[in-house]
Amino acid sequence: HQHLASAAFLGVLLLVTSTPLAGLSEMTPGTWGAVFYLACFSTALAFIMFFYLIEKLGPVRASTLTYLMPAFALFYDFLLNDRVPAPSALAGAGLILAAVTLVQKG
Repeated sequence: HQHLASAAFLGVLLLVTSTPLAGLSEMTPGTWGAVFYLACFSTALAFIMFFYLIEKLGPVRASTLTYLMPAFALFYDFLLNDRVPAPSALAGAGLILAAVTLVQKG
């Protein structure tokens, strides 16, 4: 309900702004597909998975998993773009992994 209410609010806000539909006419079917994919999988499915984890792991243990995103971003940036992370970034990722491991074991 919260997402539907915010979508309705943003839709009304879009209609009352100065040039409400200026960019929509330039969007290609590929762009609409990307928006649909992000809405369904990166947002809706992620929320469903997160609430499932809250039910199975508890709120504290489930919420610590969100801290893993920067570490995975470094890994995927290295894997897909061949960018070597700075030593400080690797140290930060190590601290994140250690902290999440401690919380998950406890």
